[in-house]
This record gives sequence, structure tokens and C-alpha cells, in this order.
Amino acid sequence: SLAILVVLLACVMTYIQRNRLVLKNAQIEFLWLLLAGLLLVSIGSLMFALPPTDALCVASVWTINVGYSLELVPLIVKMAAFYRLMRAAQKMRHIQLTLKSLFG
Repeated sequence: SLAILVVLLACVMTYIQRNRLVLKNAQIEFLWLLLAGLLLVSIGSLMFALPPTDALCVASVWTINVGYSLELVPLIVKMAAFYRLMRAAQKMRHIQLTLKSLFG
């Protein structure tokens, strides 16, 4: 439950500070996906503390898997974009990465 509170606090702080340059440069859409994934992982791990039922077992595994997907995909996309920028810099080419190209 502490992890859920920390993630919710991070969501509130991200929302409050969303117009700052550092958060705009970090691409706020990816931050929301990352925070949503962390929240789902936290909720899924909290479900393991409840008395076990078939539905709860399925729901906890599902939320943890979706949470990790939402948490890791933005990081992988950002790493791929950074790789594209570095490759273009090595070839002395100018490329522009738009948010639409990052989301596919």
C-alpha cells in the first residue's frame, strides 16, 4: 500500500509540474504510461495479500503483467528513439522525432 501511495503522489506531482520544461522534455505522455504501469504493478502485488480465490489470482497476474508492459514499453521506445538519434548523429544527418513517430 506504501507503493500505491508513492505512485499516486508522483502522479499528483507530475500533474502539478506538467508545464515545466523538464517534464515537457521527458515527454509527459510516456511519464503517464510509466506511472500507470507502476500503479498496476503495485495494485497487483497488493492483491497477493488478500485471501486467494481463482478470480483474484487471475486478476493479480493480469494486472502485474499489464503493469510491467505499461512500465517497460515507454522506456524501450525512448531507448530506440535515442538510438536513432545517435545513429543519425554518427552519419551527420538531422532527423526529427515526433511524438506520432514514437507512438507508432
